[in-house]
Order: sequence, then C-alpha cells, then structure tokens
Amino acid sequence: MQTKLDTYIQKIESLSFDISFNEDIQNMLINYTNFRFMSMEEEFRIFNRLFGISRLDECSVFYIKLLNTNNQIISIGTLHRENNNFDSSFIDSNKKNVWVGPYKSYTYNTNAEHNIISFYRKIINPYKSQFIGISRIDISETSLRDLYTSDVQLKGVQTFILDENNIIVSSLKDDEVGKNFDELVQNKVRLDKEIDHLSLNVNGTNCMLVYNTLKSNSWKIVILYDILSFNQHGKLLKTYIFVIVILCLIFCIIFSIIVAKIILNPLNQLIRAIEKVETGNLNVSIPIATNDEFALLSRSFNSMVIRIKELINKTIKIQRQEMRAEALYLQSQINPHFLYNTLDTIRWTARKNNDLEVSEYIEALSNLFKHLLIRDNEFTTFADELDNVKNYMLIQTRRFEDRITYEMDIDEDILPLYTLKLILQPIVENSIVHGLKNKTNNGRIIISGRIESGQVIISVADNGAGMEKSYLEQLMTDSSKKSLTINNIQTRIQLHFGSAYGLKIESEKNKYTKVTLTLPYLKSMPRWEDYSETFNS
Repeated sequence: MQTKLDTYIQKIESLSFDISFNEDIQNMLINYTNFRFMSMEEEFRIFNRLFGISRLDECSVFYIKLLNTNNQIISIGTLHRENNNFDSSFIDSNKKNVWVGPYKSYTYNTNAEHNIISFYRKIINPYKSQFIGISRIDISETSLRDLYTSDVQLKGVQTFILDENNIIVSSLKDDEVGKNFDELVQNKVRLDKEIDHLSLNVNGTNCMLVYNTLKSNSWKIVILYDILSFNQHGKLLKTYIFVIVILCLIFCIIFSIIVAKIILNPLNQLIRAIEKVETGNLNVSIPIATNDEFALLSRSFNSMVIRIKELINKTIKIQRQEMRAEALYLQSQINPHFLYNTLDTIRWTARKNNDLEVSEYIEALSNLFKHLLIRDNEFTTFADELDNVKNYMLIQTRRFEDRITYEMDIDEDILPLYTLKLILQPIVENSIVHGLKNKTNNGRIIISGRIESGQVIISVADNGAGMEKSYLEQLMTDSSKKSLTINNIQTRIQLHFGSAYGLKIESEKNKYTKVTLTLPYLKSMPRWEDYSETFNS
C-alpha cells in the first residue's frame, strides 16, 4: 500500500517538475505577462506542450493550471469551480511547493461534487532567480483511494491518509474526507513517529491504531481496527486454515497412493530387469507403453543393454585379433631379421669384390630395415629420421636415374630433438609415387625444417603432378593407399600430442604439393605420462 501511494505521489511531483522547468513554458511566462498578447500559434504550441508532458490518463490527473504574475491562467483537464484563495496564499508563502487539500469542488458541466487535492510549485526564472508564476496539479481524492481499497477488505478495518495536521486527506467514506481525525475518533492523537501503533477507545470500543509515514511527503497511512472484531476474524481465519490443511492432507494422501502406484509399477519393472542384467543375462528388454519419464528411462536402459552386448562382442573380437596379431608378430620377427642379416652379408660380399656402388645401395636398404626393426621405442631423433629419408632417397635416385633430386634445409637445432618414428619417409615416398614417378625430368623434392614459436615445423614439397582442390578436400577422409598413409601420420601425431599438432597439405594441379608438419619441441625422449598429460589435456 505504502509503495503504491509513494509511487503515485512521486509521479505527480515529477510531472509538476517537468512542467515548471520546461523551457517553452518558462519562456511563455517570461515573455507574456499578459496572455492576451499571445498568438494563436504560440498558445496552441503551449497547449500541445502541456498535453505532451502531463500524461493525464496515466497519472489520473484531474486538472492542470499555469498562473502568471498577473493571475492569468492557462489550463487543461476537467474544468471545475476553483478555490483561488489557495493560489494567493501559496504565492505569498515562502514555500517552493506544497500539497493543499482536500477541498470540495464542482464540475461546470455536470455539477458533480469532487474532493480535490492540489500540488503547487513556484516557477522561477532560471536566469534571474525571479518568480514568474505557479503550476498547480489537481487530483481527485478517489485516485488515492483506488490505490489502497483492494488492500483493505476485512470488516471493522478503516483506512485513512492524514496530513501533518491530522486532516483526513483520503478515506473509504466520502463524508470523512476533509475532517479532523482527532474529532472523528474523539481522541487527541499524536502521530509524531515515522511508524508506530496506539491503543484507543473510540465510542466505547477498544481499537488499535497502526500508522506509517509516506516517504514522499509527511502524510500518514493510518489503519484503525476493532480489536475484538479483528480477533474474531483471526479465530475464523485459523479455523479456515485448519480445515484447508486437513483437506490438503487428505488430498495429499490419496494423491500419493495414486502416484505411488503409477510410479512403482514401471520402477519395479526396471528393478527386475537390472537384477537380470546383474546375473549376466543380457537378453532383457523393458516393454514401453507410455511416453513419460519412465518410458525415456526404459528406452535408455534398453539402449544401454544393447550397447553392452555390442561392446562385449567387440571386446571378444578385439581379443581374438590381438592374439592373431601377436602370433603374426612372432612370425614376422624371423623374416625381417633374416632379410637384414642376408643383406648385410651381400653388402660385405660386394665390398669384398670392390663393387662399392652396389655396396652403398645395399647398406642404405639395410639401414632402412634396421630403422623399421627397432621396436623398443616409437620415438627417435630428427637426425635419425632424416638419415632414414637420406637412405630411402639414395635408393630412389638410383632407381629413377637422376630424374628425381632432393635437397634438405634443416635448422641444426632441430637434429637432436625427438619426434615420432617414420613420419617423414612415408611422406617423401608419397611425393615420389603420386607426384614425381611419371615426371620425365627435373623432379625435385625439398625438405626444410625450422623452429617457430616453440614448435618444430617440417615441410616436404615437390614439383610433381599436384592435386585439384576437390581431391585435396577428400584426401583426409578417403580410404585409398595414399590417403591411408596421410591419415595414419595425422592420427599418430594427434593421438600422441593433441589436436594442436598434425599436418597440412597445400597443392595446385600440375604445379606442386607441399605437406607441412607441426610437431612439439621435445628435448628428451618423452614417456607416455608426459605426452598424455601435456598434449592431450
């Protein structure tokens, strides 16, 4: 109640401020001490300004009046018989603004009676600090009453708004408005605190008076109620509450029983299904007959059981594949080592027969096999990885009879750093097989490396067949042999070091292909814990 009244009063005072300090209105009061000299255009503009500022309907304003120093007026709103004594007394006072009323007034057209409350404000010339007129905003007392009527519904409870002199500004009864509250309750009432309560005897009835002060002005909201009647209302209210609580309890019990049955049936189904799964029986499926949360839960359970069965089958399949792979690995250890030893024997035989060129090629091939056979660690230095590329290129340049040449431009600081084994030679092989193999002459591969922003950047570029943009976009997802090599390298790098690292391919048809590797800067041989935490986090 207090908040609504304070808000409304502040709206009226704010409206008065906007009117009194409007530049057009001030200029009118300064320039026209006699409104009869105003042009129709000027007068129409002032009326429009007043209507624009006032928002009559929004603030429930009854009447607005501007008065100049010659007691000439401009007004909008409902015309009524005014009490001009208030205008004169306010002009003569030292107050800048004041609330006046209530007082009775009658409209000219209907002669209807209204209790009017007015807010006055003096308008001052901002340049000379000189009084140039007043603004007055009239509101009907019923506008205040409407703000608190809905909050007061109990029998025997009366609500009043009093001014600083205990005059009733607003009441639920029209005939009480404007009267002295002390005379109405036949008691001298002192409301000198901001908020308080008093006990009164009004016409032989024990009453309680509770009041609070509006923040916007010095008016008091007063609530007066018969203690006996209020207590009876309290007892009746307690009875109502007790009956409502009992009815609610009965309803809750009945509702709980119904809900329990609705909930427990599908829940029991789910529990029985879970118990079967616990015993190892995965041939379980919960029938779904509804479309509620339990249906969603049942679908999720059925999907989970199906997924578990799939994972178990997949695990069994993987275990079988691992056993087979282990057997194949044991077999493969014999053939490569035998081949490596045989190549080494042939190399020494060639050297013994002074066939140094053949010996050199066989040595390069032996080193390639040796690089492949060392399986104790999947990491190597860049120096070893580049030596492996050199051995491979020694064989290929002989094979293609110098139709293909290569050069390396590697930063010396890169050579002792560590990287994954077999990530450069397959890329160089791709360059030859898919880019340079069919080139009749001047085939060229450039391998370069540098350290940039704490990362190792290796690039392999060739001047071979190149690729179209559409083929390049499919390369990373294709399953061909060429794509498999690229995807394998990309997967290994990102599996070990994270998505920040990997390879990028640039190419143009019939011009070039360039593969750029971005790798971490590793000074020492990494362990699984190092790169699993550092690069995959």
